[in-house]
Amino acid sequence: MALDAIQAMRRYRVLVAEDDDGMRWLLSARLREAGHDVVEAADGHALLACLDEAAHGDSAGYDVVLADVEMPGLGGLDVLGGLGCVHWQTPFVVTTARATTAVRATARALGAVAVLEKPIAQVELESALRAAVRSRRLVGGRPALVLGHA
Repeated sequence: MALDAIQAMRRYRVLVAEDDDGMRWLLSARLREAGHDVVEAADGHALLACLDEAAHGDSAGYDVVLADVEMPGLGGLDVLGGLGCVHWQTPFVVTTARATTAVRATARALGAVAVLEKPIAQVELESALRAAVRSRRLVGGRPALVLGHA
């Protein structure tokens, strides 16, 4: 069986960070329908708390983080940029209503695996998840995050 076919059947643990309740519900529902485990965060601060818990607590880590670029307080790019100073290996896929050239360039420079423009088609979402998991294998393994505990 081809590697892509095996990955397509794999169940991922996805952290979805989106401040819009309806969009968060929609993304999470679509991911759950596809068989993935989903944890939801309503903003960037909740996203950081989930990442910190995964790194230092008893909860399982994430295969992929799906984060909105613009959220009150801390957006997805703010969080991703902050993770640049630690050894973080879980891939980020960022979502945005306005995928300008500048947003795409910034996201890529900060290490995002993909930038998805809303509304997001299911095939595009699944493709980004598979690409993110493949990228994780290239850098190897579990997250090694030291958030605020240097």
